[in-house]
Amino acid sequence: WIMSGMPIMVVTLGFTSMAEIDVIILANMSSVEDSAVYSVATRYMQLFSLPLGVMQSISASSLALYHQRKEASSYSALASKLSKISFLIAIPIFITLLLFSDIFLALFGDDYIKGSVVLLILAFMATLNAWFGSTGYSLTMTGRQMTLAKLILLALAVNIILDVILIPIMGIEGAAIATFISTVGWNVVAILYIKNKLGYLIVWLPFRNYGEVN
Repeated sequence: WIMSGMPIMVVTLGFTSMAEIDVIILANMSSVEDSAVYSVATRYMQLFSLPLGVMQSISASSLALYHQRKEASSYSALASKLSKISFLIAIPIFITLLLFSDIFLALFGDDYIKGSVVLLILAFMATLNAWFGSTGYSLTMTGRQMTLAKLILLALAVNIILDVILIPIMGIEGAAIATFISTVGWNVVAILYIKNKLGYLIVWLPFRNYGEVN
């Protein structure tokens, strides 16, 4: 059980590292002030992740059952519905942050308003993540933990490399762009892997008929 749990441990550590690595590198390559501003901007990303997490918890047993029964159409229908709902919830959150980013950041002090561009970059990334839906969960639940672990470690490496390149040039915005590229990148690869290897289309595509959930 220790060996089977290793990929999950790697994934957990990878996600934790990706959430903190920008802050750490900014503190060392830029300034503690920039690191603090970036850290505050990232806190608002929980507004996007919470709805998807709740819906995944509710639908977990159904997705597992569809996978066990090899009902690809039902799995895709339910997963894409989660993607659609998460995306539709994320859009007004993104628009609110877009219009009032300065106000939200000013709650922590006027010095944090300089992170408005960072907030918008990360909010756009989080909106895309909401649309991507259950990528990590689908890989874990179907026994592809090792694949997920490899993707997260690769994304973390890409994030660090881009941080080192972009932060000296662009500051906190460079850190946000690095996270955007690495996060969106691993999710896109995961979606394509899930479709090609498992036959599940887990993202919502308008005008596509996914069938009914049994």
